[in-house]
Amino acid sequence: MPKQIIVIAGIETVRDSDGNVLKLSETFMNNARTYKKDHKKDRVVIINAADHKDAADPIASLWDDVCTTFAPGTIDELFYTGHSDSYTLYVFSHVRMELDNYKRLLTCDNDWGNIPLSKDGIIRLGGCQAGGQRGERWVSSIAQVIATKTEHTVYAFVSRSSQHRRPDGGFYQKPDIKNYIEFTPFK
Repeated sequence: MPKQIIVIAGIETVRDSDGNVLKLSETFMNNARTYKKDHKKDRVVIINAADHKDAADPIASLWDDVCTTFAPGTIDELFYTGHSDSYTLYVFSHVRMELDNYKRLLTCDNDWGNIPLSKDGIIRLGGCQAGGQRGERWVSSIAQVIATKTEHTVYAFVSRSSQHRRPDGGFYQKPDIKNYIEFTPFK
């Protein structure tokens, strides 16, 4: 049976030397398109953060999209590709550019319990250090917090990552140290 997968593509910006945004980059959308191509037998919906960036509350707008794309309890996988660190998913901005604007970030404090995942649904965080740093798992990381709040397994990187191109033209994030590490809910 085909899986139902939602891919959230964060925003990557191209900036000048003064930090002014010149344009939006296709980096994370390319990762999302490749992920969809690799899952042809599944129903994959890409939610592009750029489509929500001008909303009064971008995170609420994006979250509404995530929670209404499929019927409650039917998402088999939620995949995030974008900037992150061990405590924050920088959905709408380059790392640390807008730390004071919480309407543009997903943090450990967000309400993660309302993601309409299936019973065995998983979350995959494809950004730098979402699970820890220097190859070490952090129990206080956003990956562990999400696993515990959702009561679902989360897979995340525990090092920095960078985009790579495959021979077939597709794109993916490759961590510097280890591939995805599994985080299970604390009981």
